[in-house]
Amino acid sequence: MFVAAVGLGELLLHSALKAIIARERPPIEGRVVFAHGFSFPSGHTAAATAGALAIALVFGRDKSRRTQALLAGGAALVAISVATSRALLGVHWLSDVIAGLAVGWGWFMIVAIIFGGRRQRLGDPVAVIAAPPAART
Repeated sequence: MFVAAVGLGELLLHSALKAIIARERPPIEGRVVFAHGFSFPSGHTAAATAGALAIALVFGRDKSRRTQALLAGGAALVAISVATSRALLGVHWLSDVIAGLAVGWGWFMIVAIIFGGRRQRLGDPVAVIAAPPAART
């Protein structure tokens, strides 16, 4: 349910922002691939960021801190790789992919807080997340 909430919410959020801001893409002659629709924020980057973080958080539960760090690093690598590829392909301006990173990260954090509270950390067991904040010290 958590990963679905992150994915669906991110899709709705970046689509709404694209419709509201309505920023045109870079010139066609600079593109390596075809892309349609508005440019800001990068939907691919936002989806990769939110999705990779959500998957890392879910798979990091009950794992060692080393495994959690590797998962978090992997999520960051995925997000940065997608952002870089979208800019290098010429389908987004640099500000589009930076905004996509921010939208993906922000939406992930909102859903993580809703599902687990402020102090949720990568790899926290469900019992700790469900405990009141005073019990998590």
